[in-house]
Amino acid sequence: MEKEAKAFARKLGEGAPLAMQAILRAVTRGLEMPIEEGVKIEVEGSTQVNASEDAMEGARAFIEKRPPRLQGR
Repeated sequence: MEKEAKAFARKLGEGAPLAMQAILRAVTRGLEMPIEEGVKIEVEGSTQVNASEDAMEGARAFIEKRPPRLQGR
């Protein structure tokens, strides 16, 4: 089980930095509030991530069939 957990953690660490930050923020803040407020935080994070340079790079990389070069912007 520990091996699988470490592999999962490594995979998460390879994720898009802005998306990972938004997810962590939504989870940690959302635990202490009603679902409606938590959803608002999730929408805000999603909007910011989707408008980022990394999101555009991710789409280009997908179209070009290459790994994305994410910069956290």
